[in-house]
Amino acid sequence: MIISSMPRLTALNSAYSGMSASNALMRLTASAGSFTGGSTRALLASEQQLSNDMLTNSFTYRAAMAQEDAMKKLEKENIKRSFSTFA
Repeated sequence: MIISSMPRLTALNSAYSGMSASNALMRLTASAGSFTGGSTRALLASEQQLSNDMLTNSFTYRAAMAQEDAMKKLEKENIKRSFSTFA
């Protein structure tokens, strides 16, 4: 089957970005004890930014996979329709 690779590439990129954000959040959590009171706001802002990145990447991944599934279904229907034309 010939399906556009763009949704798959988008999904892979989103998955990689999500894992990178998750790893960064874990590193941030591991080093949270070394922050002083003045940098607590910076820590919270970084945590919120990484959480938002993870949510955005998760949504993008799911949307890309849904798009790929829709493309597969459409291609399958087109093939089925083309064979029923000749029958």
